[in-house]
Amino acid sequence: MRKTDDYIHVDGIHTAFTVTREQDFHYPGESHNFWELVYVNDGTVGITAGSIIHKLSAKDIIFHKPNEFHRIWSEDGTTPTYTVISFNLSGERAAKLEQMMFHTGNAERPLIDALLAQIAENGPGLNPYDCSGNTASAFARFAYTLDLFLLECLHHTPNEPRLQNEETVLFETVVKYMEQNLNTNPTNAELARIANVSLSTLKRIFLRYTSLGIHAYFTELKMMQAKSMLQQGLSVREVSETLGFSGQNYFSAAFKRSVGVPPSEYR
Repeated sequence: MRKTDDYIHVDGIHTAFTVTREQDFHYPGESHNFWELVYVNDGTVGITAGSIIHKLSAKDIIFHKPNEFHRIWSEDGTTPTYTVISFNLSGERAAKLEQMMFHTGNAERPLIDALLAQIAENGPGLNPYDCSGNTASAFARFAYTLDLFLLECLHHTPNEPRLQNEETVLFETVVKYMEQNLNTNPTNAELARIANVSLSTLKRIFLRYTSLGIHAYFTELKMMQAKSMLQQGLSVREVSETLGFSGQNYFSAAFKRSVGVPPSEYR
């Protein structure tokens, strides 16, 4: 593993599965503190990745960095099949995978095919919480193959096949404004004025691409930033004040609703 340790290293795997969805499938969206890749085996999907809306087809792959909000749904009337692998990652070049998306080619295909074959072969055998006998061997082999695949991906030039239309441009504009102003508390109406659209239109756009309301999504962005700040050692009071909450108690209650534990226990 020395070659990959110099650049990038898989420290753990959370999930690894392949699934086929119906034409009207919409995943509600999530964020978490580990990496995730989505590889489209067949069909077409739409994906929200932070402020960007992507459209991916067969053999495309995208990486979601830790704490990035992401959502996936079926596109173009297809019943897409895709593979999800979520993992912990370290290494000096790991950041290069942030927001990377590309169409896999001859260099990456043998390794992604090997990963897909191992998922199909082992199924529950890739469960990271069962490290006995053959299960441990299958898990170790999968982690090593993933290491090699990610190393190969680092050499790829990413592209961005965005789903470009008036709605996605408006969504990107508002989300980027939110990301740059996490210390403020604009009303939904103020955000609609910034985007120069009606409030009802902005609500519909956010529901489509995030499955959340405007305020709920903004709060989710604040919670992602709060988790990062707490892990860096900032106090609950410092995080609350930096993110523009009216008081520490209000922030703590909002954080517990979102994360499941109070900020004082999150590290």
